[in-house]
Amino acid sequence: MGYAICRIEKITNRKEMTSRYKHNFREYDVANASGEKSHLNREIKSLNGKDYNEASNDELIRMRLNGYSGRKERSDAIRGIEVVLSYSYEDKDNVPLGKWVEKNVAWLEENFNPKDHNIEIRNPDGTTRIVKSDNVKSIVVHLDEAVPHIHAFIVPIDEKGTLNAKRYTFNRQMMQGYQTSYAKAMSEFGLKRGAQNQKTTFDDIKKYHNELKNVVSAELPEPLPGESVLDYRTRANEEFQREKIHHRDDILKYQQKLKESRADVVTSMVEQKSDNEALSKQMKKLAKEYDVPEIDNTTARQIRRDTQQLNEFKKAVENYPDRAKADQVYEDFNRMIQWQREQERKRKRKEREEKKQ
Repeated sequence: MGYAICRIEKITNRKEMTSRYKHNFREYDVANASGEKSHLNREIKSLNGKDYNEASNDELIRMRLNGYSGRKERSDAIRGIEVVLSYSYEDKDNVPLGKWVEKNVAWLEENFNPKDHNIEIRNPDGTTRIVKSDNVKSIVVHLDEAVPHIHAFIVPIDEKGTLNAKRYTFNRQMMQGYQTSYAKAMSEFGLKRGAQNQKTTFDDIKKYHNELKNVVSAELPEPLPGESVLDYRTRANEEFQREKIHHRDDILKYQQKLKESRADVVTSMVEQKSDNEALSKQMKKLAKEYDVPEIDNTTARQIRRDTQQLNEFKKAVENYPDRAKADQVYEDFNRMIQWQREQERKRKRKEREEKKQ
């Protein structure tokens, strides 16, 4: 039984979006692709002449025209997600292409559009209406490489009409869920999910290579006294077949473990990338709050100290026996914070005015 392969990645900027578009639509030579087979590639869901950046922008405009009036998208917002779907090389001749593509399209639409493709838009008078979503903008099937595979481009709009990549790539558990869901959808083709958290040790790889050597170096048995050439040939063949079957079973066992480990590594890399991106985003936010270029060890220690002092202050206010004094300190504390915030707002207004001049 082979493996269903699913890779999901956020596209972090416009330059990367352009690069992926050019790769997927073969606007430049791709190292592993055969130019002689490029005519076999198929566009299952068309962009109608647009590239990925244009498709993403047009979808955001469509939401605004339909009445969505939420906050403006941030300049660093994730405007696209790429999904790559395939299967293991050993199954390249066993999977019916047409049915496989059809099943993949259904899985993409089900997982990357809001439920029932419905987006709820709130009207100015407080009433709501439903707009149909269309997050899956492009589906391309590549047949010019070793194994058929699909590249899909997603614009991540949530149930409220908001650009929201986190809705579809929230955390590791969600990414693992996609792997499981995809494998289940592909099970009718004899494909399964790679084993989770399975590790291959050095000993496993060593045993695998030893079994290969045993088959190659297996010696023929010694002739028996008085044995004819025909009898010897028959007996030698039988022993050789038994030895080959024995080692073949061991080889297959280690091959299976190695394959499952490789599949798990791919899954872990995708999940780890998602976690790292989320952590990086949090660190950038903290750096902005502390007005520093980045969070280094010194800044991190300062944040921990500040947090600890604030927690101790709150506990002291709650537990201090003189309640009148504690309440007065807390009021003074909040008053000073409000004063500082007002000073910060004045500073920013002044900076904006100076820039305009």
